[in-house]
Amino acid sequence: MARKGRTWSDVDIASVKYLSQLRENDPRHLSLRAIGAATGISHGRIGDLFNMDNGAPSLYEFVSLCLLFGCRPSKVMEEVMQSLEVNHEDIDIDAWADRIKAEDGITQER
Repeated sequence: MARKGRTWSDVDIASVKYLSQLRENDPRHLSLRAIGAATGISHGRIGDLFNMDNGAPSLYEFVSLCLLFGCRPSKVMEEVMQSLEVNHEDIDIDAWADRIKAEDGITQER
């Protein structure tokens, strides 16, 4: 478990808002416990994500939730980025790579 929650970026916030909309529109009306069981993420953590509490979503969490709601993660990210009007040139690729590497290290420890 991470000692300090990851800071929420504008992309993280927009991504979770998008996922919240997918959840609202999902005909299954999944509870936090059902989402947790389907993704392998604790229902408490799922609640934290949808309430935007504690650390920002990990790549695993983002991908798992996208797939659960029937969306390609790349499509969701593209729509989120377009909604924020972020140019790809403005993205710090090295920072994203470092974040993914750090998250992979946490995942491998499990």
